[in-house]
Amino acid sequence: MVVFAVQALTEGKLDSNVGTALMESKIAHNTFLGTCNLLRTAVRQNLEVKEFSTDIQQIMPKEFATILCKAYKNRLDVMRDFLSEKARNLSLPGLASLRWRVDVTISTTSLSRVFRPVVLMSLTLSDGQIVTFETSVEKLNELRYCVAKLLKLTLDFEKHPMLTRDL
Repeated sequence: MVVFAVQALTEGKLDSNVGTALMESKIAHNTFLGTCNLLRTAVRQNLEVKEFSTDIQQIMPKEFATILCKAYKNRLDVMRDFLSEKARNLSLPGLASLRWRVDVTISTTSLSRVFRPVVLMSLTLSDGQIVTFETSVEKLNELRYCVAKLLKLTLDFEKHPMLTRDL
């Protein structure tokens, strides 16, 4: 069933009948989704057909690898166009500028916040939107720590051996 679905994908004739048949078998459904994930990853890594063929033949039986390589070769341009269009539609605004200042309240009617510094931050995004917020110094330090920790985890994750192409 999965081979038939990949062949239909190769010819651009993947229809609801094939989808219904795949949904009847959980194993076939998961195998097809995994196959699509392999194709999507290969397109995102911009693999040439020859590289993809060499890599895929190392992890799959030859008969299935041949069909999958044919699907990759025949539909590569369509998949690249689809992923690039999808990426353009999902673009999020970036940080254009950041302004900040520290305010210290000297006196108030309720004496609970006297001489406690507050950080006022104004973020200007690349789409022109301005986001302003204020936070205590303690919360700013917590934010700095969390961002640094997230950045370190992201860098460690990118270096993980499972994410490298040459396993």
